[in-house]
Amino acid sequence: AAAQQQQQQQLQQQHWASGHAATMQTQLDATALAAAQASIPMESGTSSSSSSKKDASSVLGILQQAQSNAARGRAGVPRTSGAAGGSSLSSRAEGSSAVAAMPDAGHAGPIIINPWEALLGRIEAAAAAALTSNSAFATEQRRAVEREVLETLPKLEARRAAELVVRVHSTEGLRSEALLDGIGRSLTLLVPRFGSPDLTRLTAAIAAWALDVAGDVDESKLRLSEPLRGFFNAVAAEVSLRLMDVAPGDLARIASSLASLGLGDARLFASIARAAVARNDRFLPHELVALVAAFDQARYYQTSLFEALAKCLKTHIKDTAPKDVVSGMRLLAACGIRDEELGKAVGENLPRRAGAGGLSAEDFCTLAWTFCALDLHHDKLFRAVFRALEDASVVATEALCQLYEIHLALKAFHQESYGAYELEDGTVQSLREHYRKHKGGGTRAVRLERSSERVHADVAELLKDVLDASISTSPQMSLGFTVDVAATKRRSSSSSPFIFVEIDGPHSLVRSLDPMDAAGSFGAAQASRVKGAAALKRRVLQRHGFRLGVVNEDEWRTMSTSREKRELLRDICVKTGVSEDRLL
Repeated sequence: AAAQQQQQQQLQQQHWASGHAATMQTQLDATALAAAQASIPMESGTSSSSSSKKDASSVLGILQQAQSNAARGRAGVPRTSGAAGGSSLSSRAEGSSAVAAMPDAGHAGPIIINPWEALLGRIEAAAAAALTSNSAFATEQRRAVEREVLETLPKLEARRAAELVVRVHSTEGLRSEALLDGIGRSLTLLVPRFGSPDLTRLTAAIAAWALDVAGDVDESKLRLSEPLRGFFNAVAAEVSLRLMDVAPGDLARIASSLASLGLGDARLFASIARAAVARNDRFLPHELVALVAAFDQARYYQTSLFEALAKCLKTHIKDTAPKDVVSGMRLLAACGIRDEELGKAVGENLPRRAGAGGLSAEDFCTLAWTFCALDLHHDKLFRAVFRALEDASVVATEALCQLYEIHLALKAFHQESYGAYELEDGTVQSLREHYRKHKGGGTRAVRLERSSERVHADVAELLKDVLDASISTSPQMSLGFTVDVAATKRRSSSSSPFIFVEIDGPHSLVRSLDPMDAAGSFGAAQASRVKGAAALKRRVLQRHGFRLGVVNEDEWRTMSTSREKRELLRDICVKTGVSEDRLL
């Protein structure tokens, strides 16, 4: 075992030294090549042809040997081509060293390994050693490369610096939290020197790295280190100065990177929205979809921006990829931006394109669900969706849940046209059981934040002082929907609830960035809109005759006494039609 460990360490040391040995070996080969060239007799035309051929053969052999040795020294190191292959790290990083290509056979000169390629080679070698061994040598090797990266990074030109960060992030063995913090610290003050494309690549790589380090953590619980927070704040500040100059695709990627980390305040996203609306004609449909998706991830909406997306999809409906149309409709449904002309255009064009293989059955089902959430109806589209789902061999869990909600919406609001292709009772029963299993109670799709959980518990507790009823939280009703709070008759669990109370918070609301809603201050409470899924559920419940009241978390927190809160709940009960004999 000791012999095997010693042999493994020797192999690692040889691999680590290969990058440096290549330079020394190449220089020795160059010296030998120059000596061989000098030894060729420069004779007159009377020299014998056989001697010339022999000398030429000797030189060719030496040249081939030198090239072979140099190639072996560079083995495993990625090479570039053209002008990029001959470029240096930067004038500051290389000092007086120049990078020279392999000299021609007729020209002798020094051969120096490209410092950029040598650095990348050492990065790959250190990463390979870190993944295959936990020895002290492998650890020191990795730390040496990390130090070299941090020392080199500030000296590189912007393009090379962005590329280096992307390379290191893609190398699993070096993707550490300490190195990430060091990179953030090194680049914070250098952010203004990056052009928009390089800044986009850099921001996306560091954001992805931060998420990799955090692991499977909810966005609301993600905690960034001070160096990283400083870097992203610098990026946000720089982008806000360049909004009209950043390419549409780059703007979407930067906004998405910030949103993925829960960064980017309302002021920044409002500025991005205004800039995007001002030049929305420069956005391709997929770029505008990506930008709006970043707003959705950050829980923001700005009416003009979302309307610009609807207009873009409507104008380019025949040229836009079906998946982008579905994504765009889902984003519009998320905040209730309804456009009947767009619905008509989608209904006329998408069924034909979906039938040609442009959409999966699941995507097609999502599209139909967005129509229900936006209270749009196109009979041709719904019929095509049901046919596609019947032909599909396997349908994903979420698509089956969406299909059940589509059934409820069509039966509640479009019974006359839906009757011709309504799902059979047995199918509906199976879908309901599937829905109850995957969407109810503890398996609800959206996890509440801790502060929201406290509000829900507080509302349920105080409702007991307002109503003569049995109060339950997160019950699942017969239709399959889960509601926040329900009140039913005491000692009669089988009776229908006589009121549901829904509590609006981060799980059910998107925040408005409209100028009028912001009231001139982004620090104040902002207006909001109910998300599409919650809005659809509430419309269906009310259509079935259930009383439904809504409490806003922000309003609830402003009330300092229990008496105020009880009065609010009493008013909600009276307005929804709860009889006086049920009130305490």
